[in-house]
Amino acid sequence: MSAAVVSGDLESDRHRTRPLTFQVGASLAIVGSLMYVSLGGKEPRDAWINPVGVVGAVVGTVACILLSYALVQWRTTLPRWAVLTSAVGIWFAGACSWSYATLMPGMADATSTPAEFDDLVSNDFWMVVFPLGPKSLLCLVGFLAIAIAGWRSRAIPRSACVFFGIGAILSIWPPYPPGLIMGSIALLIVARSESLRQR
Repeated sequence: MSAAVVSGDLESDRHRTRPLTFQVGASLAIVGSLMYVSLGGKEPRDAWINPVGVVGAVVGTVACILLSYALVQWRTTLPRWAVLTSAVGIWFAGACSWSYATLMPGMADATSTPAEFDDLVSNDFWMVVFPLGPKSLLCLVGFLAIAIAGWRSRAIPRSACVFFGIGAILSIWPPYPPGLIMGSIALLIVARSESLRQR
């Protein structure tokens, strides 16, 4: 078998794997985010130590790693800087999620009352700003650039562009799930489009 044939087979496998990585990562991101959101009615301290929230945060972290990797590997006519900016923004969302799975439950467990926990969190300015600040800025810029470029060039389905645009706006708010859910839906649409194109 020639080297050219082997190289072609490997490239074909990579093209098939990318939509699958988008699909798995985006699906996990939606599930993890919804698990986090489902605890919204609880007291913050109780929510952080709830097993549903911790598992959801771990799932969200894995999802963000997969999505960041898939975006970096994605070969598209969309502006490279926009795709990479989105990848880094999602990586920071994963860092937020990991802190929700480890740091926040630890702080909640170390305090005895909701008021004590609230004081501890509100007084730690840098814990709130990093990595939430970079996540918000990078996802806003990256998602919005992909939405605009994709709409103009039709490089991706316009429905995906709409979800990227909504995700960009929702990424401004500190919690990562709303923007991540919208971005994940957009990537599911992109993955489906790429899968159909490869058949």
